Amino acid sequence: MRRASARGFSLVELVVVLALMTALTAVVGFAAAGGAGARGRPEISSLGRARRTAIASGQPVTVYLLDTVADIRVPVRMIPDGRVIGDGIDPVGVVR
Repeated sequence: MRRASARGFSLVELVVVLALMTALTAVVGFAAAGGAGARGRPEISSLGRARRTAIASGQPVTVYLLDTVADIRVPVRMIPDGRVIGDGIDPVGVVR
């Protein structure tokens, strides 16, 4: 018997390719958008800069953040070993 030559794609192959493209699009989209808003905030960049300064200098650095809800300044202390100590932050690094 002669078998007909296969042309095109099967439905299973098409569904697999569409699923892979959807997953890839989701991963790329989340990677591009994830944290973009947080990185642009001045508070986040000042915290990162203070942490790098504390590690490089070997001295603790204190940064004051504005709590807009209570309208107070909250001290956050960067320790030279990379830890962050502040109100609501456990010295081990776990947020309460």
